[in-house]
Amino acid sequence: MNGKQARRKRHALPVIHPPGPWAENVEEASARDREYFERHPDRQVYVRKRMPGEWGPFEEDDRVKGTTHVEVTWHPGFRARQPLYYLSRHDYPSGTIPFEHFEAVMHAAAARDMQWRPVPDDEVDDE
Repeated sequence: MNGKQARRKRHALPVIHPPGPWAENVEEASARDREYFERHPDRQVYVRKRMPGEWGPFEEDDRVKGTTHVEVTWHPGFRARQPLYYLSRHDYPSGTIPFEHFEAVMHAAAARDMQWRPVPDDEVDDE
């Protein structure tokens, strides 16, 4: 894997409709995503760090537990979020993701029938 790549897993979770004890966390994540796309009207997708509690009652779901980031896609009228594992070469002093780290995440996703794709560095926003 080259230094510009990260790997992610894809899967869909049901839409969460507050109210509930998680409503504030869900709304905070939604507000952050709305603000991002208002500031970047030319973008349709970005990846950000996962916010605590943003998946509401699905926080302990196997599709969410352990993920580090979220891919947010904007389409006119709605936004879609996908939890993902994100490995960045920038997190390693050598600038290269060790194979055993990549392999461990690949095995975890394969056990859940997840798909993967490279995520370019310019799609990631850790504001």
